[in-house]
This record gives sequence, C-alpha cells and structure tokens, in this order.
Amino acid sequence: MSTTTHRAAIRVREGEEIFSRLAVACSDFRMFSEKHPRYLESCQSFIRALESFFEAHPEERHVLFVQRAGQVYFRKVPLSLLTPPAIKLSRLLKEKGVEGLRFSPDATLGALTTLIGSIQEHDPNGEITAAEAINRKLEAQGLKPRLGLFTDQELTNLEASGGLLVGEEEMVSGRGPALLNLPQLAVPLEIYRSALAALHDLMSLIGAGRDPKIGPLQSAAEKITEGILQEEHRFLPLTTLEYSDQFTFNHSVNVCLLVTTALKPLVENPDQLLQAGQAALLHDVGKSLLPEDLLYKRSVPHADERREIERHPILGAEVLLDTPGIGPMAVLAAFDHHRRPDGTGYPIADRHRLLDPVTALVAAADIFEALTAERPYKRRLSPAEAFQVFLDLPQAKGLEPGLRLLFDALSPFPPGTFVELDTGDLAVVTRTRSNEPLAPFVRLVHVRGETISISPEEFDLTQPLARDLPPPRIVRALPSPWETSPSEADSSDDPSQTWRQRLLDGTLLATEA
Repeated sequence: MSTTTHRAAIRVREGEEIFSRLAVACSDFRMFSEKHPRYLESCQSFIRALESFFEAHPEERHVLFVQRAGQVYFRKVPLSLLTPPAIKLSRLLKEKGVEGLRFSPDATLGALTTLIGSIQEHDPNGEITAAEAINRKLEAQGLKPRLGLFTDQELTNLEASGGLLVGEEEMVSGRGPALLNLPQLAVPLEIYRSALAALHDLMSLIGAGRDPKIGPLQSAAEKITEGILQEEHRFLPLTTLEYSDQFTFNHSVNVCLLVTTALKPLVENPDQLLQAGQAALLHDVGKSLLPEDLLYKRSVPHADERREIERHPILGAEVLLDTPGIGPMAVLAAFDHHRRPDGTGYPIADRHRLLDPVTALVAAADIFEALTAERPYKRRLSPAEAFQVFLDLPQAKGLEPGLRLLFDALSPFPPGTFVELDTGDLAVVTRTRSNEPLAPFVRLVHVRGETISISPEEFDLTQPLARDLPPPRIVRALPSPWETSPSEADSSDDPSQTWRQRLLDGTLLATEA
C-alpha cells in the first residue's frame, strides 16, 4: 500500500469512528432524556473524536458524510455501517431527506445536541423537507457554520463546485470497502443490516425488562435462509467484513450465516434450516441481560468478570422459554452452546448428555467466528489459521463433527478447487480433511496440447509425490479452467476468453501470480 493510500485508509477509519459515535449519540437520545448523563457523554464522545480528527489533519476544512442510495460515504469510500445504531441513523437520515452531514472544526456540544434533537423531531410538512426545516433552524440560531445538513440539491451543487473533498481523493482498497462497492452484494448487505437492527432491538427490549417482539427477527431469519438457499456465495463474504463496536450483534448474524450455509446440503425442509438459523441468531441473547461495559471491555475479562459472562446461556434460555413463537431448537442452542459432550464447559449440568446436532454446529460456528473476528484484545485469524487453531482449543473438544460441516462449507480449498502446487504442478482438490485444512487430497491436472486431463490417481498432500521430496504445498487457488471468470466477462473485450483457454496458451500462471 502506498503512503498516500495508507493515509487515506487511516482517515476513512477515523471517519467511520466519528459516524459511529454520532449514531450512538442519536440512539441514546431516543432512549434517554436530552439531559441524561449517558446521552450527554455520547455527545461529548463524538465531539472528542471530531476534535482529534481535525487536530491530526489541520488541512481539513470539514468532515462530510454523504448518503447515496442508502449507503453512507466518507471521502468517496462506503462506510460499513455494521453496528445497529449506525444502521438506524442511516435509515433515519434517508427518511428525513438528508443527503449529507457536515461538521466543521468549531462544532460545539450545544450545536450537536440541537442538531440531534432536530433530526429526531422534524418531519416533512409537505412544503419543505425535514432537512430543509432543520437547516433553517440551525441558521436562525447561528449554528449553520458549525454543522449542518445537505439536501439533494445542496449536495449536487457542492459536488459540481468541487468542494466535496479536501486532500487526497484516492479510493481506499480493502476487504470492507471493496465488498461494499459490489452491486451483487447490495441485497445481501441490506438483509444483513436488517438482521443486525432486528437483533439489536430485540436484545434492547429484553435488557430493559420489556416484552420482546420476535417478529422482525423471524423475518430477518427468513430472508437469510432464503438467501442462503438461493445464492449462498453472495452472503458468505459478508462474514469477512470488519466490525468492532457492539460486536455481539455482528457475531450472532455471522454465526447464523455460517450455520445455515453448513446445513444447507443436509436439510431437505427449508423450515428446518429456518429454525436452525433462528437458533443461531439467538444463541447469545442472554448477553442482553449483562452490563454493556463488561461485554465490550477492551481487555481480556478477569476471573470474576468471566464468571458473570458465563451466566448468559442460562439467562438466554430463560428468556426464550418465556417468549412466544420460539421453538425448542433456539432454547437448546442458547443454553448449551458453551457445553461440551464430555460434560465440560458451562453451564455445569447434572449429567453428561449429547448435544443437539444443531447446537453442536452453533457451538463450532461460535468459536470459528470468534477466531476469525477482530476484538479489542486480539487479532483476527484467516479461515485457514482458524481451522488449525480450533483443533487445539480445549473448549472445542467434542465439536469435531460441527467443525467438519463448517470445513466442508468454508474450506479454503473445497472439493473441486483448482490449485497450483509449489512443485509447479496443477491439481484439483478431491477431498478435504479437518485436521489438515491446507493439505487436502488432490488429483493432478495435465495439459497436453489442446487437452486438459485429470489424473485418476488421488494424492495426499501430507505425503510426498515422489521419494526423497517433501510433501507439496498449495501455493494458491485458481478458478476452474472450464468457467469464465465473472470479472473477466465484465471487463474483457472477448468474454469467451476462459480460464481454460488461458491455461492452454500458458498465460494463466504467468499473469495470476
């Protein structure tokens, strides 16, 4: 990554942090009074983040967030919006006709609270949009220079004048922004965000001691199930999006995606897949009854805190037992997902018993997702690393069947994958193994003139191909030579130029390194 791109990437992360803090302040305004200490602290947290940004980048004249087609952008890069408050703020701005938010270095706490209160309270009156009414209020109070909203016309004028960005305008590449820009992921991403919001609302009601409304979550589970059944390849990439704040919600949605994907080949009745997906979404619902500062602590919990966290399976099962519309599969997953078949784990049971198969899979996905996610106190692992670490974890004992299902669905080299070996040979994966995720069974691929053939002999990549040689390693995966790459079909002048043809003419290995 170039120095310029690195600087731009840092600014985008800072922009995402600022928007996230604004979203939390707006959420706290709805939940508490405008004088409540928690709401005021959220506002002050936003102001501090804003001040830090301008202090680090004195050349910036303002922080501007732009909303287009339901997506919020900062410096031309889409923000992930993978926290429920951020999702709700984006939707609220859209409802109010707000196309952009601007904050200058002299934005104050008083100006911010006026803006937030106005956004929540103003509705279109038929003559002007809510955004226009809010701007008039800010201007009347002399606050417009400090912060403000952009209507569609104002944003168009700003773009035309070239005043939208200051400094570098380089697009930042990376897993999150790259995925968010893909049009084919627009619908899955919206379903993902809807599930986050529904889970957040449900757990907020439970945490407040109010009757949970399960309908929106069930609807989200249905949409996820339908999506996985129709085009799982468009949903699984969403589990790789980075997230940090309020990660309980993202974690649960990701576990749902992993579980439904792994079960899809085995389940004939879609309703069974739906029940499993709903159980995965709700497996951590008991955490809604634990203190937030404990759940989102930025260091490893100490022993007393650990014991408090370990209450969440019992709390979750009790809540779900009293919730109409929740089946036994979800109750079992909530209660048992930290228990193991040999009686270890928690909560401690009076006798050993086998885990329900769906619960065992939820437990395996729970560990796998945590390994592949970043936390304040640990780095994220790649899927290949996670599979290897999983097998050595004491808390994963007895979950090997669930891991096997996950591995078959998520293996870095699933059966049918064409790979290049460090020997220079090409091969196709025929079978995988959970204890050696990077060393599957393969058959060699031979190219002779215009013919591609696959050897009938299967090779074990934990064993050498020839005497006195080390076992070969997979260098990288390759798309199938019998399929046209979608990206090539979109960009190539000759869509018929397939991977097969490139393999035959010798250009595939030369250009894909």
